Amino acid sequence: SVEAVVPAVQALGYELVKPNIVYSGVGAITENDVNLATAAKGVVVAFNVKAGPAARGLADQNGVEIRIYQIIYDLIDDVDATLKGKIKPVITEVIDGRLEIRGVFRSERALKIIGGLVTEGRINRGATIRVIRGDETIATGRVDTLRRFADTVNEVTAGYECGLGITVRPKVAEGDIVEAHHEEESLPGS
Repeated sequence: SVEAVVPAVQALGYELVKPNIVYSGVGAITENDVNLATAAKGVVVAFNVKAGPAARGLADQNGVEIRIYQIIYDLIDDVDATLKGKIKPVITEVIDGRLEIRGVFRSERALKIIGGLVTEGRINRGATIRVIRGDETIATGRVDTLRRFADTVNEVTAGYECGLGITVRPKVAEGDIVEAHHEEESLPGS
């Protein structure tokens, strides 16, 4: 099974992270295996074998993880997940929609009741927003309530007018742009 596991693990990896097999062999996990993993700052991955008490004790003492599998696909999936975990995700901001403020109806401390036209995308209730005046972001907050006429709605799309209750600190004015956005994580190169 070593002849099947080693090539399968070596085939895993990404541009930024690849597996490095320091040693492969047959038989039970030994203290030497744990010492190699300690020096390489890695883990011991085993298939259908056990670790003796001395090897387990040394692994605990040195903080080396021993992973034992009975199914080869579980081993491969776990190594792949570990590699993905070592890659720092790229965080990308996605603009969901923009609304032009056409009226400010109430302005109390942080709560503002405004009306406007969705000019791009969509505005969702609960969305994270920023208020833009000219080229400058003047406030950040969220959409607390969203209404279309008398109805409470979850979403309003481009081309429609709506009323919003937003939580932001500074005063907003007609002509300001409310931009709804969220962040997405992805692996580099994917």
